Amino acid sequence: MQQLTTIYTLDNTNYRGNVTDYMALLAIKSKLIDRSPNNNGVMRSWNHSLHHCYWEGVVCGPIHNNKVTELQLPAKGLGGSISPFIGNLSFLRLIRFSNNSLQGQIPPQIGRLFRLQSLYLNNNSLSGEFPANISSCINLQNLSVAINNLHGELPMGLGALSNLKYMGNFRWN
Repeated sequence: MQQLTTIYTLDNTNYRGNVTDYMALLAIKSKLIDRSPNNNGVMRSWNHSLHHCYWEGVVCGPIHNNKVTELQLPAKGLGGSISPFIGNLSFLRLIRFSNNSLQGQIPPQIGRLFRLQSLYLNNNSLSGEFPANISSCINLQNLSVAINNLHGELPMGLGALSNLKYMGNFRWN
C-alpha cells in the first residue's frame, strides 16, 4: 500500500519570515464559524491569496518583521471558540472579539501574551472560569468580559496588574 503525503511550503518572501503568526491565525480561523449571511463575512479574506497582515481584522506592526499586534473582530457574526494558538501571537497588544457568539472557555494561553494591553471579549457566550494566569499580562490596561457565562472566582492576580485602568462590568454565574 502506498502512502500519499502532501507537503505544504510557505514562501518566506511572501510571509516575510513570519510563518509563526500566519500558522497561528490559520489555527484561530479553524475554530471560528463565520455566521454572516451569504458567506460574505470577515473570514472570507483569511485565505492564502493575501498576506495575513491584509486580512480583515488583523493589524500588523511595522517593526519586528510584521508581527500581528491586533485582532479586531467585534460584531462580525462569529461563532465557534477562541483557539489556544492565540497565545502564539507573541506581539499581540489588542484582542477585540466583543459582540459575537463565541463559546467555550477563554484559553489560558492568553496569559502568555505579556504585551497585551486590551482584551475585549464582552457579549459572547464564553463559559468556564476566567484564566488565573491573566496576571502574566503585565501590560494589560483594558479588560472587558461582561455578558458571558463565566463562573468561579475573579483571579487574585488581577490586583497586581498595575497598568489596569478599565475593567468592564463583571457578572459571574
